[in-house]
Amino acid sequence: MNGRVGKALDSKIVGRHGEDAVNDNGTRWIELCEQHTLKILNGQTTMDENKQKGIKAKIYNLEGLKNESTSFLYKLRLAQKLNAEISGTAENMYEKLKGILQDAASEALGTREKRKTVNYCQIHTILFADDQIVMAEDCQDITYMLNKLIEEYKNWGLEVNKEKTQYMVIGGAGADMELDSGIIKGVKPLHPVLWNKNFTVKTKQNIYKTMIESVMTYGSETWVMDKNSEQKLLSAEMSRRMSAKSTIVDNIYEKQLKWYGHLRRMSPERIPMRIWNWTPPQRNKRGRPRKKWIKNVNKEMEKRELQEGDWNDKDRWRLGCEKRQ
Repeated sequence: MNGRVGKALDSKIVGRHGEDAVNDNGTRWIELCEQHTLKILNGQTTMDENKQKGIKAKIYNLEGLKNESTSFLYKLRLAQKLNAEISGTAENMYEKLKGILQDAASEALGTREKRKTVNYCQIHTILFADDQIVMAEDCQDITYMLNKLIEEYKNWGLEVNKEKTQYMVIGGAGADMELDSGIIKGVKPLHPVLWNKNFTVKTKQNIYKTMIESVMTYGSETWVMDKNSEQKLLSAEMSRRMSAKSTIVDNIYEKQLKWYGHLRRMSPERIPMRIWNWTPPQRNKRGRPRKKWIKNVNKEMEKRELQEGDWNDKDRWRLGCEKRQ
């Protein structure tokens, strides 16, 4: 309405830090506030006072409202918070409503500083061949997303395998990678083959790489390896009676280097590269910092005499990754 309400020293509605100009629309606003016991907050405090109070502008990812799941989550959060009783003076009610809107937007849409808006994005799903990963904020959101997904699959004559569907909750204290002992125990049924003298070494190696190593090292490109993990992997590998030029640990580090080179060759717009360049806003917890993945990668690059930028030459990078000591 482009109302200019001016400023006043003794008014209960208009603050003393507003502008000097007053127009007809501003006068109507003042009369309306007098009738409903409201206050015009613009001009109540100075910008310096706002800075002292720690008031910071928040930028919400409004583009996320175009996504059906994010829009649903925002409406759900807003409805949950509005169920609470709001009482008190008009000013208190206004502050509570403003807080509810901000909390709902922060939880559903996410907030970020202005300098981080370029690299900000929301990822709801990731596709892997015939598998799909769905990410959500809470149980209600994931339930809604899965129901919509199942409905869409039915339209295409597809069905979600509920027995194979798994979920993971992220939050709280983190945990380092733990090798599943069941995978290591799964080597034992193949002992009669691996220890049989009638099979050639080449056949044993093919069986091992196809049926054992491929399972044990699935997703190892992103593992954070430590001495304990290496010992468990090497213990499982000792069950094979065959000559090998490299250990399973060497093969894992080779895969990690190849993935790192592939990552660094990506354009800045690719999601993996944006995640790699992203810096979490939270502070590190007290105590010894957890081992980082890049630390192992840098260590292996030094062993293989690989330099920063070598990944741009695919052949040189591949030969360097396959280099053995």
